[in-house]
Amino acid sequence: MRLAIGPALIATQGWAAEATGKTYERAGELCEELDQRQHLGAVLFGQFTYRNLRGEFRLAHETAAAVLRIGGARNDAVLICLGHHLLGYNYILLGEFTLARAELEQKLLALSDPAVRSDATGGVDQLVATLVHLAHPLARLGYLDQARARQDAAIEEARKLAHAFSLAFALQWSVYVEEAAGEAVMLRAEELLAIATEHGFAVFKAVGTLGRGRCLAMVGRETESITQMTEGLAALRSTGTVAFLPHWLVRLAEAYGKAQRPLEGLEHLTEAIRVIERTEEREFEAELYRVRGELLLATKDAGQAEESFFTALEIARRQSAKLSEMRAAVCLARLWRDQGKRPEALELLAPVYGWFTEGFDTADLKDAKALLAELA
Repeated sequence: MRLAIGPALIATQGWAAEATGKTYERAGELCEELDQRQHLGAVLFGQFTYRNLRGEFRLAHETAAAVLRIGGARNDAVLICLGHHLLGYNYILLGEFTLARAELEQKLLALSDPAVRSDATGGVDQLVATLVHLAHPLARLGYLDQARARQDAAIEEARKLAHAFSLAFALQWSVYVEEAAGEAVMLRAEELLAIATEHGFAVFKAVGTLGRGRCLAMVGRETESITQMTEGLAALRSTGTVAFLPHWLVRLAEAYGKAQRPLEGLEHLTEAIRVIERTEEREFEAELYRVRGELLLATKDAGQAEESFFTALEIARRQSAKLSEMRAAVCLARLWRDQGKRPEALELLAPVYGWFTEGFDTADLKDAKALLAELA
């Protein structure tokens, strides 16, 4: 009964809600007391997602590793695949994108097993969840076309299934993936909001509001953007969710920058840094320092801005996050161009852009190409 209640609580209150955590904690106690080992995967999944979404990433990592270890000891294909998936998801938030990709690709390969494909753990279709999570590290690592292909396939599969929660799940992650590729997501954010409102999906409604707010900033409607994103953040926090807060605080700070209010934007980045220091969530850390550099430039502090761009580059290179590395390189190259250091700017940007083999129709690569042509 607890395991039946869990997915309903996840859908309506969120993965990180207190009620969700207590439900899976009690389910775990009962599983042990009654020796109901067949339910262990669902129990550990609930405990993992509760910890992961609350920002307890190291504890969540231990839980995911335990799932993989127990699955291996029992030669249980479903548990093994679940372990790979949970580790991959955890690695995304820790900023370990290469490891995340490897774990999630292991899970994708395993979905050829009907037992794995039909596993209902978590309330989201297994193929949809795997594709949509895999798209995220692919985008961060710079494989933008592959990321979009995975994302589109996940949404298409969810539509075929006519399963509202799986579709909302895929649309929610598309907001993050398309953000990573620098594209507008208004249509998907609007669809996500409609589904979440109809079915009472609390977290998805908050993310849809945030995604819509982000889109408004991109089309010059900064005041509306700030209002919507502030509302979305409040709604997300009300579910107990800590994961991805740095991501949205950075996007809100960016909106303040577009509204010519850089000091207020910097305040939100300070909060994001505090969250990262407390939780070790590093998924969006490189972007944070890039945006910080842009806001510092708006306050006429070129020295601190340059330092922030260098920090963004250092983090991105450490994470093999080619997309973030290119964005930071573009910002720093523009600064050097304006300071009359064109050769240095060209030397910085050319090899980063030259690494890419796909995604040339995205705004990020178009901007980089245009700047290179100007510097040449």
